[in-house]
Amino acid sequence: MRRLTTLSSAVAIVLGSLAVHGTARCEGTIGVYFDTAGTVTLASPPLLTTDNEFYVVVNGVPEGELKGFEFDLLIDPNILVFGVPRIVVGPPLPVFSGPYEFIVGLQRCSPAAGPTVLVEFTYGIFSTESISDLELCLFEASPSSFSPPVPGYLTCDGALEPFFTVPSACPGLAESCAVVYPTCAVATSSDSWGSVKGRF
Repeated sequence: MRRLTTLSSAVAIVLGSLAVHGTARCEGTIGVYFDTAGTVTLASPPLLTTDNEFYVVVNGVPEGELKGFEFDLLIDPNILVFGVPRIVVGPPLPVFSGPYEFIVGLQRCSPAAGPTVLVEFTYGIFSTESISDLELCLFEASPSSFSPPVPGYLTCDGALEPFFTVPSACPGLAESCAVVYPTCAVATSSDSWGSVKGRF
């Protein structure tokens, strides 16, 4: 459940007050991936392991133009996230967020060029029930600095730019969703989908 906090509201106001609104430059995509290059959105990890990783990756942000970002992440309850998600790009200013909501300013402009990992998560699957199509989906932060609300970033010249979401690899699922144990396709992993299903 999302909760609006005084701190996250303050950061949204700060990011918003720094913004210079103008014509969107239509650059920058964001998504959840199982690789740092931002190419793999389907995974079938071994059960009962604690060293699996997924990443929030942006691409197409002009080099050196990333000064902050905001998004919220909805994680299927069967996916257990271990420890504290690690903000990879940075160094960050104090982070104001919910459990998986990020409204982050950076101490200096990031030299982002090409695929750039914003946040890294470690996860595992421990369900004893038959499970499939576990989603990890990106949404706008709440409150959002954007109208209409979308995930987005702050440029080094103080402009707010929206991130553009990427289609899901599984038809029928929302955009900017990665999927664990997908039924729409077999993900490349050390276990085949058949062997995963056979453990239940």
